[in-house]
Amino acid sequence: MNKKTIITFTQNGPYLVHNLDSLENSKGDSFATGPVITLCRCGASKAKPYCDGAHREINFQGRKKADRIPSKINTYLGENITVHFDLSICAHSAICLNTLPSVFDLSNQPWINPNGADPQKIIEAIKKCPSGALSYTLEGKRPSEENSQFSKITIIKNGPLNVEGNVELQGDIDSPPADPEHFCLCRCGHTKNSPYCDGSHIQNHFRAD
Repeated sequence: MNKKTIITFTQNGPYLVHNLDSLENSKGDSFATGPVITLCRCGASKAKPYCDGAHREINFQGRKKADRIPSKINTYLGENITVHFDLSICAHSAICLNTLPSVFDLSNQPWINPNGADPQKIIEAIKKCPSGALSYTLEGKRPSEENSQFSKITIIKNGPLNVEGNVELQGDIDSPPADPEHFCLCRCGHTKNSPYCDGSHIQNHFRAD
């Protein structure tokens, strides 16, 4: 069995990633891993995705901001499935919008229609959500799923670090991931909901690649 992958960080420092199985970009190109690798969190490293100590030079402050979007679970009740959404950790990847527009459509109010598709298709779309902002329940319960023993970080072009699998997040954190097997970590340095991506890389035109 693989060793547990652990991501640790201090409030104003990088991500220290222990025992990671796979690190790759969104094109599938692999990057070096090892017992411990250090990934940039401040957005200023010249050696991205790795840390080069730039956080000290720019006096990076990685704490949560007072004006961040508060964590709140919005619930959309359907006939056969209930969909839940937490805007505060949404990385704005738009995967849900592109995968199943009959259910996820920002031009509608409410923007989630849990009766817009077969429940299994909705479940498949929700599982593609990289941040864990979307979740679902059936008859008031979320079905248990077998946890993956493989850990992977995908470096999204000019975006966050998408974390998947057998990973534990540790450090100066007061809110655990909504989904411990799927979450997005900020690497642009601008998130207000540190350490999670909140889409700030889009507004700040972050360019890393």
